[in-house]
Amino acid sequence: MVMILPPVTMEPYHRFQVDLQQNHRNKHDVDRLLASIQKNGILQAVGAVCDPETGFLIPVWGYRRVLCAIRLELDEVPTRVFPGSLAPGERARLNLIENVQRQDLKPSEEARAYRALIDAEDLTAAQLAEALAVSEGKVSKKLALLKLIEPLLKLIDDSVLPETSGRELAKLDAEAQAELADQFAGVGRVSRTEANQAVQERLGRKRSRTSPRIAVRFGDVSVGIPAADTTLDDLASMLTELLKRAKKAQGEGLDLRQFAGQLRHMGAAR
Repeated sequence: MVMILPPVTMEPYHRFQVDLQQNHRNKHDVDRLLASIQKNGILQAVGAVCDPETGFLIPVWGYRRVLCAIRLELDEVPTRVFPGSLAPGERARLNLIENVQRQDLKPSEEARAYRALIDAEDLTAAQLAEALAVSEGKVSKKLALLKLIEPLLKLIDDSVLPETSGRELAKLDAEAQAELADQFAGVGRVSRTEANQAVQERLGRKRSRTSPRIAVRFGDVSVGIPAADTTLDDLASMLTELLKRAKKAQGEGLDLRQFAGQLRHMGAAR
């Protein structure tokens, strides 16, 4: 099972031990981050291991944040401290765990982090959900995003399409997804209802294309019947029901146009 992260504690800057060469290589990035941390503090905890011999904290992730803390001489650095040393490859896995628990991740980034963690630890979706203390449904919904083409996924990252529609959007093939990406590009926010309706329309068109129909004509009347799974008995039953409904509509004083509208409304309500 995947390792659970230790709790966050506040550690003083002088407990950290850093590589001076790393400090020099990260100088440009640290300079850019410094102003933000000086104003808002460190918002996301760093990860570190505790050297049992010296007691110093060695950064595992959040190295630039640690360098900023040292330059600013911060007495409170939010830190997840792992005792002892880490086994080979453990740092990469811990980075993944920390990554999926960040609050600023885009939906696509979080989904890819979930997938990377599942692959790295050979986990099921249920095991990952248990390890991260989230629902299995949340994990499944995140993973469904990885079935989307990049333009559609970007619309979700940009909050044009709702992330909650990801599972519905994933039902479409790549061609239909591309159509939706073109349709919604450059528009304002799309509601979940609108997104799901667009999916159902395309699924309905696909079913219509893949289900051959036979046109049954009698005089001026034509009825389209699905050829694959409709028998003559089925057709007779449908026509009997149609006749019964027509007589009832006639008794209610409806004309043909009103009767047709009534049938459409009944079909849409199903």
